[in-house]
Amino acid sequence: MKDFFLAPGRQIAKLLSKDKKRYRSARHRSDAGMGTVVLSGVFWLVLAGGLILAVDKLGFLTPALDVGLEVAQGGGEEAPTPPPAPEPTSNITGSLETGSPAGAPLPPASGVANAATATAPAVETELWLVILHTIPKSARDEAERRQAQYLSKGLRVDILDTDAFPRLKSGNWIIAQGPFDDRASALAAADAAKGFNPGLMVRRGL
Repeated sequence: MKDFFLAPGRQIAKLLSKDKKRYRSARHRSDAGMGTVVLSGVFWLVLAGGLILAVDKLGFLTPALDVGLEVAQGGGEEAPTPPPAPEPTSNITGSLETGSPAGAPLPPASGVANAATATAPAVETELWLVILHTIPKSARDEAERRQAQYLSKGLRVDILDTDAFPRLKSGNWIIAQGPFDDRASALAAADAAKGFNPGLMVRRGL
């Protein structure tokens, strides 16, 4: 390895020496003199510089240096920045109405109020009828005849099935006006229809 390193220095010293015989005798005395070492070092430095310039001209040196620089710095692409956490929103409505701190949950509704709401009775629906005639289900033709008579006199009546009204006796047809949502409306209609049948009745069907 030593001889390989010093070989260029020896050759340069030989070329620079004017006295070949004196160089050969000096070589035998000091094969690794300081001058030979310096010349060999300069040769190898020049050779390395030339190789670096040649590689740089071919376009390989700059990318390699860039890759090495990225690896030394932690390399790669930058890690994506996590999105900022959303800011907590304040419960402004709860703060204004109940006086509680912003963001505090609203207090539950009063148990007394809930119980009152749960036990409040539902509004009962009423259906009222003005009945002019009651006819058995087997006599449909009779019901239609009666209806036609009233219609011809200008009184608007319908044929209704009593099975649809729980408060009436089932199994019949009725010639009637309505149903009305309240008793007062039914009584008003009955007053207007009494001239056609004084024996009419006002009955609640539901």
